[in-house]
Amino acid sequence: YPVAGGVVPIVPAAVIFDLGRGGTFRAVPDAALGAAAYDAAMASDAPASHAPASHAPASHAPTSHAPASHAPASGGTLALDGETVQGTAPAAASGSIGAGAGALAGGLAGGVGTASVVLPGGTTVAALAVVNPMGSVLDPADGTLAGARYGLPGEFTHLEPPARHEVEAWKPDRTPSFNTTIGVVATDLTLTKAQCGKLAAVAHDGLARAIRPAHTMTDGDT
Repeated sequence: YPVAGGVVPIVPAAVIFDLGRGGTFRAVPDAALGAAAYDAAMASDAPASHAPASHAPASHAPTSHAPASHAPASGGTLALDGETVQGTAPAAASGSIGAGAGALAGGLAGGVGTASVVLPGGTTVAALAVVNPMGSVLDPADGTLAGARYGLPGEFTHLEPPARHEVEAWKPDRTPSFNTTIGVVATDLTLTKAQCGKLAAVAHDGLARAIRPAHTMTDGDT
C-alpha cells in the first residue's frame, strides 16, 4: 500500500500512518522486536499470591513468541492512569512514545493515552487509544482544545478556529493525509460476542465527541 516515503505491506493489523514524519522509513520492527515487546508487556512483579494456580497445565504458560492475544486469563493485569492495577504491573507510559511516537492530531502532537473507571458494582472499564486524527482533540464539555490546559499562561487564550478562506487557501498546497485513531476497550465484565460488538460501536461515539471532525474519508478509525 503506497504511502508517503515508501510502501507499507498489507497485513492484518491496526496501524497509524506516521511513516515519513522523520527517521528512516525502512527501520521497521522485526520478529525480535515483536518478541521483546511481548516480554515487556508481560513483565510483572506480581506477588506469589497472584501467580497462576500450580495445577494449571504447563502448556498454557505464555512464551516470548506468543501473540499478545494469548495472554493468560489469570494472573495478568493492566496498568492504567499511571497507576498499578492489583499491584502486579508497571505503570503504562503515555504521550509521544511507542505507537504514539509519530502521531499528530490536527497538526499538533498526538500520542498514546489510557483511562479507566471502576463502576459502582466493581466492574472495571478501561481504554487505550493511539491518537493520530486529521481533526483536533477537543474537550467534549466545552469544545476547547484539549491540550490548551497544559499551555503556558496566555499561550492559547486567543486560539480560534481558522476562517473559511484560510482553510480554502491551505488545501491546494497540502499533501493528502492518512489518519487513524486506534482504540481498544477492555473490561473484566463477561460479555457475549454481540455485546462486545455493541460496546465497540458505542466506543466510536467517544471518538466523535472528542475529535472534530471525526470519521472523515482520510481517517481509518479502528
